[in-house]
Amino acid sequence: LANPRYGIDAPSSTIGVLTITIPAVLRVLLAPVYGWVFDHLPFFVARILVNVGFALSIVVFFAGKSMTGLVAGAVVFGIAAAGGDVMWSLWTSRLAPPEHVADYSALHTFTTGVRGVAAPFVGLWLLAHNASPEAVGIGSALLIIIGSLILVPDLRAERIRLAQAHRRR
Repeated sequence: LANPRYGIDAPSSTIGVLTITIPAVLRVLLAPVYGWVFDHLPFFVARILVNVGFALSIVVFFAGKSMTGLVAGAVVFGIAAAGGDVMWSLWTSRLAPPEHVADYSALHTFTTGVRGVAAPFVGLWLLAHNASPEAVGIGSALLIIIGSLILVPDLRAERIRLAQAHRRR
């Protein structure tokens, strides 16, 4: 955002609003909405919807050359991040047997940490190889979509479990 090479050359105050303020405000405002979503939608449906939001926000933000596009990307990211926070915090309560919730949470936290440690190295490698923001955004969105597609078999299994539980009532 600050590098004139990409045609934006934004001041630090604008960068702060786009990357911190807008997403943070939407995260706080929409967390209760995603609490409702978590309670009322099948987990994998909600998770895939959040993932699609993240993918869309990345494409819009990284392809954005105008302030309107950047703000739209920040808004969609904030909306998705609210859902991501809720899903990340509560997913084990839906999927793990009660006696293994702590184990599932620990493994998820560990793998999230591995991703967080690896990401800067991948980012520096992409920067060193002159990857464009658009290419990085599209590549990131594709990885999110692939991750979402991996959930489809679980989504189907979840629908079957829910239908069976509903029939038993």
